[in-house]
Amino acid sequence: TLAQPSNADVKVDTDTTTTGEQTTLTFTTSDWNTAQAVTISAAEDGDTDNDSASISVTASGGGYDEATGMVSVDVTDNDAGNLTLPSNSVAVTEGGTATFAVQLSAQPTGNVTVTLTQPSNADVKVDTDSTTAGNQNTLTFTASNWNTAQTVTISAEEDGDTTDETASISVSATGGGYQDATGTVSVDVTDNDTAGMTVSTNTLGVDENASATFTVQLNTQPSGNVSVTVAQTGTANPDVTVNPTALTFTTSNWGTPQTVTVSAAEDDDALDESANLSLSASGGGYDDVDDRSVRVDVTDDDDPTGELPPPALDISRATVAIDEGSSGTFTVRLTRQPSGSVTVSMAQPANADITLDRTALTFTASNWNTAQEVRVSAADDDDAADESASITLTASGAEYRDVTATVSITVNDDDGAPPSTARSFAVSNDPVLVDEGSSTVFSVKLTVIPLSDVTVVVGRPSNSDVTTTPERLVFTPSNWSATQAVTVFAAQDDDAEDDKANILLRASGGGYDGATRNVAISVNDDDLYLLGLVLSARNLTLDEGSDQTFTVRLKSRPSADVKVNFQQSSNGDVTVDTERTVFGKQSTLTFTPSNWKSPRTVVVSAIRDGDAIDDHADISLHASGGGYNGIIDSISVAVIDNDASPGLVLSPSKSLTVTEGGSGTFTVRLTQMPSADVIVTLTPPASTDVNVDTDPGRDGNQNRLVFTPSNWYQVQAVIVSADRDRDNIDERTSVSIA
Repeated sequence: TLAQPSNADVKVDTDTTTTGEQTTLTFTTSDWNTAQAVTISAAEDGDTDNDSASISVTASGGGYDEATGMVSVDVTDNDAGNLTLPSNSVAVTEGGTATFAVQLSAQPTGNVTVTLTQPSNADVKVDTDSTTAGNQNTLTFTASNWNTAQTVTISAEEDGDTTDETASISVSATGGGYQDATGTVSVDVTDNDTAGMTVSTNTLGVDENASATFTVQLNTQPSGNVSVTVAQTGTANPDVTVNPTALTFTTSNWGTPQTVTVSAAEDDDALDESANLSLSASGGGYDDVDDRSVRVDVTDDDDPTGELPPPALDISRATVAIDEGSSGTFTVRLTRQPSGSVTVSMAQPANADITLDRTALTFTASNWNTAQEVRVSAADDDDAADESASITLTASGAEYRDVTATVSITVNDDDGAPPSTARSFAVSNDPVLVDEGSSTVFSVKLTVIPLSDVTVVVGRPSNSDVTTTPERLVFTPSNWSATQAVTVFAAQDDDAEDDKANILLRASGGGYDGATRNVAISVNDDDLYLLGLVLSARNLTLDEGSDQTFTVRLKSRPSADVKVNFQQSSNGDVTVDTERTVFGKQSTLTFTPSNWKSPRTVVVSAIRDGDAIDDHADISLHASGGGYNGIIDSISVAVIDNDASPGLVLSPSKSLTVTEGGSGTFTVRLTQMPSADVIVTLTPPASTDVNVDTDPGRDGNQNRLVFTPSNWYQVQAVIVSADRDRDNIDERTSVSIA
């Protein structure tokens, strides 16, 4: 309103300084004191800041020309600065990682720093930037990226217990109008450890009137105290006692082995005895753990007649002589009746040419004195040498534990001396190229295995400018197929003619008497002014993960320094290095007018890759400078891959013979390390008389083998047993392995 009456109409203008919007009010001489309203509006915006503005008031006319005023406006923002976090708990498996997203609810006025506090549970880690070393715990949002979610990674470390865990991550913000923004993220950690017990042995031998021990420990940390009860199962043997009968494991001593002592009392009979112990766990999360068992075999010390022979293996033949390509047999039986089942294991010989038809024999109290036959076969090989092997038989069970015997195998070779057409030498290159004033190498090996040591004399070359070293090579039946090097030197002469020479290789001994081989030598003269590169080799062959060398020099004296650059092929597994003493791989050689004919060594390397494929690469040599512009040469590289393809190795690989009522064993392993656990499943045969068991220590027949990245190379045994039936017909069936 106006403060006092006007003498004419008065116009009052209001002007918002921030938007420039204007409103005009008119007061007359009659309504000068009647209030008129001005409406102020605050628009919605995307930020979280309170705003302000000023409105100027100016009057004109009716004597009010000099009247002015100012109105201040404070705008209260209705946008809350909150953090957008997961509404549910974040799940992560022990040993793994998980992520969640964070973003702002509204545009900030400046940069906002969001800090995440590491949980009190030290097994749970927070990282906001996995590309930076160490765990980062801050995120930064700006006015331009505030509504773009940023990722936080949670990792849960492995621990020794079997308990699922939780953690809480506190989140707080500073800056940009978010000073009071906080939140919490809950984390649920699923434990991946399996509770179980480790018992030091499944079978314990103890002598009568003596004692023996075994140990027990837990595999994972329990959630509380665990009680392990040790008791006999089945018909209890009163002569066998256990101390203690209960073990207590806590959250701190769970991984420390505890000892159980088993004692066997003296009795009046002369019989070996046995007992079965069961170990049962309860408490601390171990209530559902499978019971473990220990068989106790008691060896009696009484012999009332004084006539019982000691437990031993009766072998029909201490030495078995067989011809190459045929087989022979020996038999095994026990020297005295056992008190329980006895297994006699036989390891396949280290000599792969000699194989057994079975790896184990089983004797009982009823068939202990019935001889069981073992067949030994000798494969036909390419050498002419007689061979031998030793087979160790080891007994286990009842009173026969650790009883051993040995059978020697001799094989008469049927090949005789190598045929005259086969007695020769394999030479790496013929003719051998060498530059005048330089040297090169060629290699020699035998074509067939000798009967004994072979001496190869390297004759003097017919050309006196050519010399060789060494003067003789010696090959044995062990290294006959390994190459041996002969170095050829070509002296500098005054003519400009290429020279030639012949080297005679003459052998003696080992069935190679009279074997000879001429090797031609071709000498490139360096006196002619011919531009070019002289390479010691045109082709290189190397194993994956190894390297080879060749030499390079100029063919003639340059007019100035010459640079030779090596351009590698597109095969990145093959690299070239001209100077290994310098950090990093060098790919340039420099020759001067003074060192142009000095060979320089180049190293070609092949890295290991993940496939099992032989590789190939071509390396180009480009010369420039000193009159050598445009001179190009090349060398071919072949890489022999040494990675085996994934697969299974079975032993025996073809067939297994099992006697009705008995059992046999074959083994399985992997050909190479897997990236994770591998489960091999064995499908039982269609014949119900044949059973497969991968773990005879457990009840029922097991049909799985588990290989890990740490035990993949270890063989695991599979026992195949054949039940007795009423017919007299041999049967054949198969076990599927996948």
